[in-house]
Amino acid sequence: MDKVRSEILSKMIPEYKTALNACSFHNLQEIRFRADRPVMLYYGDRTSFLRKEGGETDAREQALAASQEDIARMVGAFCRSSVYAYQEEIKGGFITIRGGHRIGISGRAVAEGGKVINIGFFSGLNIRLAREFPHSADGCMKHICAGNRIYNSIIISPPGVGKTTVLRDCARQLSSRFKVVIVDERSELAACGQGVPQFDVGEQTDVLDGFPKPEGITHALRSLSPDVIITDEIGTEADAAAVGELLKGGCKIITSMHGYSIDEALAKKRQLMKLFETAILLGRNNGKAEVQQCLKLWELQ
Repeated sequence: MDKVRSEILSKMIPEYKTALNACSFHNLQEIRFRADRPVMLYYGDRTSFLRKEGGETDAREQALAASQEDIARMVGAFCRSSVYAYQEEIKGGFITIRGGHRIGISGRAVAEGGKVINIGFFSGLNIRLAREFPHSADGCMKHICAGNRIYNSIIISPPGVGKTTVLRDCARQLSSRFKVVIVDERSELAACGQGVPQFDVGEQTDVLDGFPKPEGITHALRSLSPDVIITDEIGTEADAAAVGELLKGGCKIITSMHGYSIDEALAKKRQLMKLFETAILLGRNNGKAEVQQCLKLWELQ
């Protein structure tokens, strides 16, 4: 049994374990449970239902439906039968399990003082399967690092292309020579489970898991003496201000943002883009992230 299949099925309740074990896990990206609706399997280029007898089907009438009780039991299983211990993660909308797999949770908000303090009446789960792709950053690294110099770099791509995967591999590769700090606000880069990275992010990499980017950057500079900070999906004014302070101290940064072209990013976020030396545009080729354009931003100054 392959590693990803084993990690998912080890936490699955019996009603679905056998049926899922009959499915292909090759290119499987998400398993979606929605109360009183069919369980759905999302592959890179297709979507299927989970069949009652096991395996996949395109016929809705043959699909296995999830109950709200089943979903609640699965949340308990993913929380090791201690939902209270995972309350902070649940409040944030997801649980990360061993292997870096993220369990997104939908349900009813429990609010206090206008803020969500918990989620109850669970109605849906999105199991996002995590996989490592070593060397996925190879095409970017020659633009990001030359000898002992790291360029302040921003990686741009549409959603779903693989920015996070590439950033993770940048950390792994750079950590062989530099001190790296990952500020992982959404727990996606290192996919920490109870604080421990589930992915190989390198020997000299420290992870600040769940820190908002501005606070994480400040904490890293004050406490961890990084050569480079890596974080994902930058864009707010607070993010930009934190990056500006980071650069004043001589630290380098590698980050990302959503976009469809470097020109679009320059038009919409010119002040932010001025903080960087290199912009890299990613696209997909045969299902993999690929560098489509690289621009040295100092040439535009």
